[in-house]
Amino acid sequence: MAESRVVISKDSDFYDRFFEKLEPHKLLFLTTGNIRNDDLLSLFEDNFEQILKELTTANVVGLSRNALTIIA
Repeated sequence: MAESRVVISKDSDFYDRFFEKLEPHKLLFLTTGNIRNDDLLSLFEDNFEQILKELTTANVVGLSRNALTIIA
């Protein structure tokens, strides 16, 4: 893999692909359901430091409205 990027997605295809092909390099998987853009930005801002910390060791991190979880 030439580039080590983090993909942010709500699409389960990215989630499934990670476990099938170990791609993308890192995945931040959103499980917020429908959410206003302002609320999503606030969620990122409120959890940014913890997201970065978890992605240093985990390959897939899940972010919901109420929790940040390590998936893989």
